[in-house]
Amino acid sequence: MRSSILKKVKRLVVKIGSRVLTDEDHDLNTTIIGGIALQVAAARLAGKEVVIVTSGAIAAGRNTLGIQGRPRTIPEKQAAA
Repeated sequence: MRSSILKKVKRLVVKIGSRVLTDEDHDLNTTIIGGIALQVAAARLAGKEVVIVTSGAIAAGRNTLGIQGRPRTIPEKQAAA
């Protein structure tokens, strides 16, 4: 049933939590991100529009800013995002 519904869908909205995108050290897991990118590419080739919503922006910015561990304060989270 799910596959028949997906055939009719034009736009997919996918919510990906930061736990999916990060490893146990809270660093971005490029293997997982690469797999997601391949799935999105396949959906695009099938004519689907794909929108990804994620809270992974904080995890992505954390390393750039040199923040150790998970940011706790709102300003740290905003800066990392």
